Amino acid sequence: MFNKILATMRSLFFNKKSHQFEEQDKDITAKNNLEYNSEKIKKNTIKDQIKYSVSIEAPNFQKKVSQKKKLKKYDYTKARKLSDNVTVIDFETTGFDPIKNEIIQVGAIKYINGIESERFIKYVKPSESISSRISKLTGISDETVKTAPPIVKTLKEFVLFLEKETIVAHNASFDMKFLLENLNKFDILHEKYRVIDTLSLARRHITEIENHKLPTLKKYLEIEANSHDAIEDCFVTGKLYYHCKALEENTI
Repeated sequence: MFNKILATMRSLFFNKKSHQFEEQDKDITAKNNLEYNSEKIKKNTIKDQIKYSVSIEAPNFQKKVSQKKKLKKYDYTKARKLSDNVTVIDFETTGFDPIKNEIIQVGAIKYINGIESERFIKYVKPSESISSRISKLTGISDETVKTAPPIVKTLKEFVLFLEKETIVAHNASFDMKFLLENLNKFDILHEKYRVIDTLSLARRHITEIENHKLPTLKKYLEIEANSHDAIEDCFVTGKLYYHCKALEENTI
């Protein structure tokens, strides 16, 4: 009888201990799960932060690449040595932006040792109407270009005219941007052009005038010609080029 009572008491004692251990195990397991999940959340957060950091850098890299490509398409050689034979070019446009605005007149004159040998002059029909401001400045209206060819046709002819020529232009970066923007836009094959800027030449050799705009230089050199007409501006630029060339070579 005593043995049965003792066995019953032992059974109750161990069951209570076992229950306490199970509760402790549950607490430990829950604590471990909480720590594990917390650590997992931290790791995922760090991963997300790393991914986000990379995604910010990528667009900046793409932007730099795009800028390089943009610079590349306006690439030409700035000539240091002045040539005896040159082709002077000039464009009349609907504005100052080579991407948004369009060429409405193309002019060029070839010179051999300062003597005119050939001309290229074409009106171009733009895709949009010419503003009254541009018409007033250039004298070119929608009516003027009504039957003119589109720019792509004119440029294909113009590229042949410029083949192996040294180009001269006043404020050359303006004309070259319009030329190269349109050649690239219509996938027209062309050489890398060699270019001389008469604006730089005039600033170097003609210092006694208020500015170096073409109308001011035209007046200074006493040249009879209209302004803001492609072929007339080519004529003035040609005279200016050979004048500056003579000054540089000390022949006048």
